[in-house]
Amino acid sequence: MATYDEITARLTQDEVVKEFFKDTSYSHGEIYDLLFHITASVKHAQRVPKKFYTKSSLPTTYISLDIETTGFTKNDEIIQISACKFDKGKEIDFFDTFIKPKKAQLSTQIIYLTGITEENISNAPDIEDVSSSLISFIDNLPIIGHNIASFDLPFLSRSGIDLKNNFGVDTLTFSKNLDLGIENYKLETLKKGFNISSISHNALEDARATAIIFEKLKKGELPTIGISEEYKRTELLAEKQFSFTGNFKKVSRDELKTSIKVNGGKFVKKVSTRTNFLIVGVQVARNLKDGVHSSSELDAMELQKQGHEISIITEDEYFSMIQSKK
Repeated sequence: MATYDEITARLTQDEVVKEFFKDTSYSHGEIYDLLFHITASVKHAQRVPKKFYTKSSLPTTYISLDIETTGFTKNDEIIQISACKFDKGKEIDFFDTFIKPKKAQLSTQIIYLTGITEENISNAPDIEDVSSSLISFIDNLPIIGHNIASFDLPFLSRSGIDLKNNFGVDTLTFSKNLDLGIENYKLETLKKGFNISSISHNALEDARATAIIFEKLKKGELPTIGISEEYKRTELLAEKQFSFTGNFKKVSRDELKTSIKVNGGKFVKKVSTRTNFLIVGVQVARNLKDGVHSSSELDAMELQKQGHEISIITEDEYFSMIQSKK
């Protein structure tokens, strides 16, 4: 099977294509990039058949689906599947189960990210034992999900559950096609924008949150740009530089970055003499220099020894700092 690059290279040599671009100002690189984008889009559409909806005909009865996995590669496996059945914006039923992976192991990072432990999956059913129940639950209803075309559906397909013919709407694509005025279109960002309070990286909670977002997007509602009352701008953070390291319990790393920015602070990736605060979370990386501290922590500790005013604080101390200034 030809790769996207090979197909694109052939297209650039096609006489019809050459003639089409002959009198344009496009460079060879720009022509190649355009053809590559078209090739990738067409091939993706062939792999994931879509039902096409107009805004006025978006489904009112559907399944909102989400999964959690041991990681993001083809060698990783599903550890939770959740599907919520909605009718006219109201949840009427749900399907939720943990899955016992065959070979893949839970990493510390995934346990921390999802909250799913070995205890949750050790006696969970194999995916083959739940596939027929899931398919029966979904029946012929259209499926919505966030980044479902590129992530959830391919994972399920590799596990023997083919739901491509049910695929309805990817809320990632849907939201990107609207002028929402937000920093990015991650589920966490949209949840924050629409003030949806739920646990992230839990399949059932995320499936429900996705449905709420879908209903709001259908109605043309706009997010509040992710700035809620708990993150009001304070003078304390004005012009202060923040960096962080590790994983956090209350918020994702992207949410923490947004919190710093909307409170008047500046996020910087690398600790330096200009850094005022380093927020330290739980270290789950396996390549820690001393087995305990990240390189950012060690850099900050060294700067402290040299007399620089940099504070090393916890996630709770950061949020207490904000709360104290309300």
